[in-house]
Amino acid sequence: MLALAGYLWDFTRSVLALLGAGALVWLFLRSLGQRGLGRSEGPVRVLQRVVLEPRKALYLVRAGDKTLLIGCADGAAPALIAELPEGASVPEASALPEPSTTPEIRS
Repeated sequence: MLALAGYLWDFTRSVLALLGAGALVWLFLRSLGQRGLGRSEGPVRVLQRVVLEPRKALYLVRAGDKTLLIGCADGAAPALIAELPEGASVPEASALPEPSTTPEIRS
């Protein structure tokens, strides 16, 4: 019976050590996020993403003063579809209307 108590104590210590290590990692990653690490604040920003199919999407990207339309598909390299002319008005993603979920049927 004494051996069982020893194993139980070892197991409890191991679980507490793992929980403590997990908490330290979580705190470390959270502090990095608050310092801005991992955020993209450089000259390249994704303005909008439109999913065409489960593994195909279009991205509207602003790189410096250029606005690019990029197509991406699973298993293929991203392709530049169009470069919008300089000075073209592109609304921010928050100002764009939400897409309709009901298909439009034309006869």
